[in-house]
Amino acid sequence: MSEPFVTCIIPVYNGERFLAASIESLFAQTRPIDEIIVVDDGSTDGSAAVARSFGDAITYVHQENAGPVVARNRGLAAAAGDFISFCDADDLWEPRKLEQQLLHFAERPELGYVVGHV
Repeated sequence: MSEPFVTCIIPVYNGERFLAASIESLFAQTRPIDEIIVVDDGSTDGSAAVARSFGDAITYVHQENAGPVVARNRGLAAAAGDFISFCDADDLWEPRKLEQQLLHFAERPELGYVVGHV
């Protein structure tokens, strides 16, 4: 069985201060993420420049400010993943987060979702 394709969606609104560290925590995963989509929800700060500084390593989507739910749904519409994960622009992932969550899916295929709390 092949590895699942995993997409992570980051909605951001004026998150310039935290966005780079959040994206870098995704790149530091022990199980690499296949697709990262940053949905800029009409930021008026430097969030767009931060996201674009990662080049082709991420997909950048801009929308007029409509709120985080609409931004997440916009990311979902663009996502190619078998599994979808969300990361807020001011959150950091522990390096083994994705690896551990995918392990739970592999062990218990009846699961619809897994969550973590730190």
